[in-house]
Formats: sequence, structure tokens, C-alpha cells
Amino acid sequence: MVRVTILAVLEPQASGSWHLHCLIKKKDGKFPFIDNNETLEPMWRQGFTNIKKLKDSDNIAAYLMAYLTNVPKDEIIPGTKDKAIIKGARLHFYPSGVHIYRTSRGIRIPKKLEGSKQAILKEYGLSVNEVADAAFFHEHHFSDDRTAKFVTEFYDNVGNKKEASHGNE
Repeated sequence: MVRVTILAVLEPQASGSWHLHCLIKKKDGKFPFIDNNETLEPMWRQGFTNIKKLKDSDNIAAYLMAYLTNVPKDEIIPGTKDKAIIKGARLHFYPSGVHIYRTSRGIRIPKKLEGSKQAILKEYGLSVNEVADAAFFHEHHFSDDRTAKFVTEFYDNVGNKKEASHGNE
């Protein structure tokens, strides 16, 4: 029996249908080979399936965030030839309270912190000039013409960065 770690993330489509993105890794850190036509597709039976290996990336969260929040204009307006992206638009398709992702046991969930960037960086011993490993800009338009703009930033290996920033003082 091959033991694997799985992260599955829901992605709503403008059409009302849903996608499921799964990241699968063996417990030994290697990636398993899964034959799409002989294994996954017959097992799924809910539509088409597609398996592809991620390209070299050390920030899978950033990779998924783009898929799970942004919507190509041609997905919202069928037939348009415009491939421009509407940032954060997919967030409207998630029902309130939905659990966007699921994991197998043993996966450490990243800490989610809210507050001013300066206060959080200071709390973790990082310089206010620390550059995020990934950042996503979101804009939400309300029906009363108000707009909220916010940034989600990701910092990897904070312990190592803390040591490095103190070493440069």
C-alpha cells in the first residue's frame, strides 16, 4: 500500500460547476505516478479528469491562490475573446461557510494572521522591509458602489528569515 499526503481544494466556476485541485505526494516525499485514463478517470466518473505534474515551484500556495480567486473574463462572459483576468472575482462563487480545502491527516496548516503588516512583522522579529514570498491584491465591489481593497501576503520559512534579518543588524 502506498501512503500519500493529499491537499484537495475546491474551485467554483462561473457556470455553477466545480473543479477540484488535488496535490498528492508520497509520505517519502516523492510524487506517485497515477495514470489518468486507467486509474483516475474510471474511478471519478463525474466528468473529465486531468493529471499533470507541477512545474518546479517552491510556493504552491501562490500557485493555487491565482486559480482559486481570479477569473478569466471569458469564463464569465461566454464567447468573449478577451483573456484578461478579474482579480478576486471567483471569491463570489464560494458559498458562505464552505471549507475551500481539505487535507489528509498530518498536514500542518499555515498560520493565518490578521492585522497591520508592521505589527505582524515586528511580532515575528522580521524587518518592516521584509519582502513577501508571494502577494495577491484583491478588490471587492459592493452593490452600494463601495470598494474594499486588500493584500494577502505569504512569508515562507519565517524562522530562517528572522535569523537572517538579525544577522544583518
